[in-house]
Amino acid sequence: MGTASNRQGLGAKVRVKATLGGKELWQLWEITGNSDLSGAPGRLAHFGLGGATKADVVRIEWPSGIVQELHDVPAGLAGQPPLEVVEPQDYAGRPPSFTGVAPVENGAV
Repeated sequence: MGTASNRQGLGAKVRVKATLGGKELWQLWEITGNSDLSGAPGRLAHFGLGGATKADVVRIEWPSGIVQELHDVPAGLAGQPPLEVVEPQDYAGRPPSFTGVAPVENGAV
């Protein structure tokens, strides 16, 4: 759940590193408001960890610019509620904000 970013965390990138068969593999899921092909909401990140019992790293890059890392996160099982993550408030100063537009040399805005 976003706090400095939008409440639904739309636009956040969730990266997961797990060790599968002795190899470190990264997966990426971008949080959107769209549904995936199975009809699951895009706000729910789902990763296939195979036989791994945990994710070594779960890295969330929030739209505000805050980066949050969780380590040694147990793998979820079917029927368990998903892990809910709340964006921390550890940015220095104010979060980035839109301040307006200005023309540039080629006329673009």
